[in-house]
Amino acid sequence: MRSVDRVSQVFRALWCHVRRVSAEISPRPYQQLRALMAIRDEDIHTQAALAERLLIDPPAASRLVDRLVEDGLVERCAGADRRCVRLAVTRAADDEIALAEQILDQVEADMLRHLTAAEARTLRTLLAKVGDGLSASSDDRDA
Repeated sequence: MRSVDRVSQVFRALWCHVRRVSAEISPRPYQQLRALMAIRDEDIHTQAALAERLLIDPPAASRLVDRLVEDGLVERCAGADRRCVRLAVTRAADDEIALAEQILDQVEADMLRHLTAAEARTLRTLLAKVGDGLSASSDDRDA
C-alpha cells in the first residue's frame, strides 16, 4: 500500500474518532468548535480563510459562520474596507472552545496510547517534516 493511501486511511479513522469523541462531550458539531478555535487561535478572520482551513467550500463556511453568529459565539466586524468582514469570537465562545480543547486532548491521548514515547516523538517529527515539505512544494509552484 502506498504511503499516501495509508495516510488517507489514518486521516479518515482519526476524523471519525474526533467526531465520535466530540459527540460524547458536546452537543455542538465538531466543525463549529474547530471554527471557533481557528478564529481565536490561528489568525483566521475571514470566511474564505476559514473555508480553506476547515477544508470546506465557501457556502458551507458561510452557513457555519451564520450559525455561530446566531448562537452569539462569533461576530462579524467591519474589516479594512467595506467589502471585507472580519470574524471574531465572543466571550460566550470561551466555554465552547474549552470543550474543543478537551476533545482534542482526549483524541490525542487515544491516538498516542498506541505508541511508545519515542514513537510519539518520531511521529510528530515525521508529520512536521512531511507537512513542511509539502507546503514548501506548494509555495514553489505558486510563485
